[in-house]
Amino acid sequence: VFTYRELYVRQTLAGDVARRAVELSRGENIAYTVASPDMWQKRGAVLSANGGFEGETLAELFAAAGMSLTPADNSRIAGWNCVREYLAPRFETANNGRQPMWQCFNNCENLIRQLPLLQYDKCNCEDTADGNDHAPEALRYGLMSRPRRSQQPIVKKARAYDPLSVPERVSGWL
Repeated sequence: VFTYRELYVRQTLAGDVARRAVELSRGENIAYTVASPDMWQKRGAVLSANGGFEGETLAELFAAAGMSLTPADNSRIAGWNCVREYLAPRFETANNGRQPMWQCFNNCENLIRQLPLLQYDKCNCEDTADGNDHAPEALRYGLMSRPRRSQQPIVKKARAYDPLSVPERVSGWL
C-alpha cells in the first residue's frame, strides 16, 4: 500500500476542499474513498420546523462535488494496531532487507511529520494521545478499509463413496 499524495488544508470551506480533491484525482482510477464518520453528522445544521435538521452534511457536499465517500471504520485501538502491522517489516527486498506493507512518498510532508510525533495515551497504551493527528488518522482510516489477508482454505479430504459398504453396527438402542 502506498500513500502517494496528501491534501492538507486549513481554514478552507468544505465545498472548496471537495472540489480540490475531485480535481486532484481526475483521471485516476480510485476504487473508493473513505472518510471520518463525522462527515455524516449534521453539525451546525439548522433545526427545522418538523423537529429534524436542515442543511447538508460534509459527505453530501463532497458527493455534490463528484466524490462519493464511504464511512471509515472509526475503531481507534484496532485502527492503530492495523497501522503498526502495516509499518512492521514484512516483505523481503532484493538486497535481503525487509520492507513494510505500507510506504509513503516524500511529498506527503504532513503525514511524515505527524506520524512519528504520535504519543501513547497515558490511560490507554493501545491508543494515541490527543494532538495534531489529522494526517495519521486519515492513514488509519485508509488502512482499516483494506481487505484483510485471506487464510488458506481448509481442504477437506474427499472420502471414497462405496454404495455396497455397510457401516459397522454398534450395539445399543440404535
